[in-house]
Amino acid sequence: MRPRHKKILFISGLFLLFYFAFIKNVEEEQETRTFKKEQNHYRLVIGVESKPENFELRKTLREKAWVRYAREKYPEVLIKFVLKFPEDRSLLEQTRQEDDLIWTMDGGAFKTLTFFNWVTNMEDNNDKSFDWVMKTSEHTWVNIDLIMEELDTLYPNKKHVWGRFLKNGKRLKTPGSLYSDFDFSADKYPKYPSGTGYIISPDLVRWMSEQWESGWFWNWTNDDAGVGIYICGIFPKMTEDPRFLVSGVCKSPALLSFPHTSTSMASTQANYEKCQNPCKC
Repeated sequence: MRPRHKKILFISGLFLLFYFAFIKNVEEEQETRTFKKEQNHYRLVIGVESKPENFELRKTLREKAWVRYAREKYPEVLIKFVLKFPEDRSLLEQTRQEDDLIWTMDGGAFKTLTFFNWVTNMEDNNDKSFDWVMKTSEHTWVNIDLIMEELDTLYPNKKHVWGRFLKNGKRLKTPGSLYSDFDFSADKYPKYPSGTGYIISPDLVRWMSEQWESGWFWNWTNDDAGVGIYICGIFPKMTEDPRFLVSGVCKSPALLSFPHTSTSMASTQANYEKCQNPCKC
């Protein structure tokens, strides 16, 4: 082989070597960027409303029920317990150790808005984006597998609420009742989602957070009805789904079931993990 040809082959080999090294480096950088993007993005953010004194129920959810299962299986799901500031110092320390979200003002709709505001600020301050938000109760068992599967088909993720809804719910006027709203003038509430569990699009969460921060919202006593009052004027899409069970009857498949004690919550999850049927095996 002539020297000139050897030189051409040598240069060609060097070029190919550098080319493949460059391609590999680009692929690694893309993988790194994708990984960082996934770290900064949540498919679903869940707020679980809880009473401060129900520490054992929260412990069951974290260690034996759907919260533990979801955290192990779905890194793209963020779950936060939302509870009133505990008067008991030991409970306060426990909630701080678990990094629960604590609200300090009066109850009612503002406790839900506290969670929505926290989610919005998480995005603004920590560059954490999210696709959907779920509000649920500590007494609700959540089928996180089915919900994550259905989220891929849920459209659009704008001005959208998915769950079970109460229509023409009567305003309570009983003195001393936990949910009596004497400041609401109508006899019936607008259509609103059941607080046992519903999923709401991020634009509605941001909009309610912004209006609340601007001082435009009244703190309705019935927190779930309050959400319906806030959003009724912007006409969101409300997708009714009977698989959000609120009757106390267990059915399969279900997106959630309610109500549960610590014992039934743990047994429901155990059944589901054993045979994919939360009711029995």
